[in-house]
Amino acid sequence: MRTVLTLLAALVAAAILLSGCASPGVLPDAVPRLSAGAAGLAIGVDTDFPDARWWQALGDPALDALVERALADQPSLGLAAARLARASAGLATLQAGQGPQASLGADLTRQRYSEHGLVPPPLAGSTRDAVNLQASASLELDFFGRHQPALQAALGQ
Repeated sequence: MRTVLTLLAALVAAAILLSGCASPGVLPDAVPRLSAGAAGLAIGVDTDFPDARWWQALGDPALDALVERALADQPSLGLAAARLARASAGLATLQAGQGPQASLGADLTRQRYSEHGLVPPPLAGSTRDAVNLQASASLELDFFGRHQPALQAALGQ
């Protein structure tokens, strides 16, 4: 029994080693190229199919006009990227206004009071410093959907 298991293990090991040496052979092209004649299209010149203007081989003037108008009105890749960046910036601006807001301000003023002004004598003729510190925090919660139209506009919906 032990010899049979050893022989079986040796055969499995040999099969694994030999499968590593196997070659898959020549692989076919992922997309076969057809000529226009082989595709059943009646055009005078036998070109690779599909080419940049494949729809013209169908001979339909309405289709030609429709595709030409669609190609003329389509944005370039740069224009599409610019539109996406503008929409992202608008969305970021809108979302920034909806989050928590915090601000901190400080102001230091040094003032000299006149001896002959309207200020009474303990302050008259002296120089005083005034310090103003302000801190504020706010959070705007949109319970009733007041900002929803602005969000939809920023998303282009």
